[in-house]
This record gives sequence, structure tokens and C-alpha cells, in this order.
Amino acid sequence: RIREVLRLYLLPEDNPKDVANNKKILQEAKIIQNQRLDELTAYDTDIDATDNYPHALFLVNIINEFEKETLGKGDKSTANNIRGMLHAIDGFHGLSVTLDEVNADYCDKFVDYLHNEHEGIFGKIKMTTARNYIYLFSSSLNMAVDKGYIKVNPMRLVTVHDRITKERPKKIFLTVDEIKTLMNTQCPVLARPQVKQAFMLCIFTGMMPDNVVNLKWKDIRMQNNRTTVQFKPRKETLTVPLSS
Repeated sequence: RIREVLRLYLLPEDNPKDVANNKKILQEAKIIQNQRLDELTAYDTDIDATDNYPHALFLVNIINEFEKETLGKGDKSTANNIRGMLHAIDGFHGLSVTLDEVNADYCDKFVDYLHNEHEGIFGKIKMTTARNYIYLFSSSLNMAVDKGYIKVNPMRLVTVHDRITKERPKKIFLTVDEIKTLMNTQCPVLARPQVKQAFMLCIFTGMMPDNVVNLKWKDIRMQNNRTTVQFKPRKETLTVPLSS
């Protein structure tokens, strides 16, 4: 499914003028919806929805034109990424692909190729690079739509999110033995033992440094011989029991 924003808005119907205006807006939205349904239906059934569709135009020509326009704006960095994206397309199905062959199935498999197979100069590309290539690929097809070469960008019919995700740094945790060693080690900064104490508090409660800095006495509570500390790691408030 795809969602397109029409930027048409309905107003509270406080008077007859607003009622008439809303009716007009709804009619306009319905006309646009019907036009888009016709275009998508024609696309899915391989019916040519426009007389200006250049079947002999190669995908590489579109990308080269997109790169030329990008360079014309002075954006050399993006232009270099477009060349990298073109290299990925070459490794996928070659540069002899015509524009009418770039359908939803082609785009869907291209996403999988970037995710699983494509390698750059230094080996397998990172997911952030793959996301960038997909963005540039879709942008080049949007340019083809703007110029009337194709009616619909087929990338709009492909689900990309959750398939190629941003890479997160690997978390490293202290082992129990390392924590015990830390507990038995004197703080290097003799005048500031609070540094070690604050770090130990973070280890046993899951608090972040800013939580410790903002900690107040009122956040530590004692009830029924049980001591707890309250802090807000994000928006919610957490209550964590404190050991002796």
C-alpha cells in the first residue's frame, strides 16, 4: 500500500459556506483518487497509460541524466554516490535494462540484492550505503516521472522499511568478574570517589550519566524496609530497587 498526501483539508462545518467548501474539496479529492487508481491499474496490468512512454530508453540514460542535473546543482558528493548506485545496478542486471523493464518486481529484487549481495570497493556495503542507493534510485525514477518518461515510480510499490535498516553500534557489557574487579579497585581520582560511586550506581540501576547528575534525594524512597530510586530514562519513570 502507498499513501499520498493531497494537501486538501476539510474545515469545521460551522456555516453553509464551509459545508459547500468541504463538498467541493471532497469532489476534487475523489477525482484525483480515481485518476490515480486508473494509472495504477494500467501499470499493474502492463497497459500503457501514456503515449509519451519511451520503451527504448535505457535505465542508464535516466541515471546519467539524474547525475548531470545533480552536478549542475554543485552537489559533487551526491553525484559520486549516484555513480556508486549505477555500479550496483550494473552488478544486479547489467546496464542494458530498458526503462519499461524497471517494474515493481525489478525494484523489489534490487532491494534484496543491495541487502544481501552487492559489494563495493572495500567489500560488502553497509546498510546505510544501501539505503542511500535506494533513495537515489527512487529519486532518479521520480525525475523520469516528472519528465513524462514513465507514469508511476515503481519504487512506490515496494516496501523498503524494515528490510534495510540503519546499523547500530554493537553494545558491549561488563562481565560479573569485571564488575567485581571494579568494586575492589580504588578510584584513580582520589579526590573524587563520587566518580566511581556514580558509575557503580549506573551499573546496578541502569541509569545513564544524565540521570545521575539530575538525581535528587526525593527520588530515593524507603517503604517497608525497601529502598528504591526513581529516574526517567526517556519519557516514562522507572523505579528500581537498591541493594545494600
